[in-house]
Amino acid sequence: MTDFSSFPVSFSTVRLGHSPVVICSASLDDVDTQKVSQWLSSDEVVRANRLCSSLLQKRWKAARGLLRQLLGHLLQSKPEKVSFIYGNNGKPALRAGDTSLKFNLSHSGNQVIYAFAHGIDIGIDLEEIHPLTDMHIISRQFFSPSENALLEKTVPHLKTGVFFQIWTLKEAILKAIGTGFTFPSNQFSVVPASESLVLQKQDHGECTINGRQGSATILTLQSGFSAALAVFDS
Repeated sequence: MTDFSSFPVSFSTVRLGHSPVVICSASLDDVDTQKVSQWLSSDEVVRANRLCSSLLQKRWKAARGLLRQLLGHLLQSKPEKVSFIYGNNGKPALRAGDTSLKFNLSHSGNQVIYAFAHGIDIGIDLEEIHPLTDMHIISRQFFSPSENALLEKTVPHLKTGVFFQIWTLKEAILKAIGTGFTFPSNQFSVVPASESLVLQKQDHGECTINGRQGSATILTLQSGFSAALAVFDS
């Protein structure tokens, strides 16, 4: 798609489904927040300033400003000229008619990850792995029976990592189809394996969610984080 070597990101291409997806990741500590913040729109600044700490505000601005810089590069446009629209559940997209380029982003802790592709709907999720005292309460609410069974039989020292693998896969899928968690996440199952995914609609084994064909994969990022990518036909 393009060369991002002049930007403070690591990048690679993942082929998932029929289309290549460019993945960029970065440490938000390496982003010049003051520089990229000047490209944010007024509503983006307002949204950032609603966050509860100055560190979270800084990281949100860095993630969004870097997104504008990368999109500007891809579109051969100034970062401040990139214009977004938002779906019913808040998923950002480029204004219709501008380009076939699709994107998604996620940030957690001091890391951010972006996905770019043409002609397909994409979702990406990133979570910093950390202990959860209420892991089983969350999993019983959001995971399918088979996912909960997998979590239950996982040995204790691996349980948190498996939880976040399942979570990031599910959230990436729901972001790709644009529903977020308004679609009941316990109605489909993901079976994680190294760098691959079997996606099941309950017990039927169909690679569809809400009637749409898709696929997903676990991504390898730095230690201490879980990430996943999902793509669906537009």
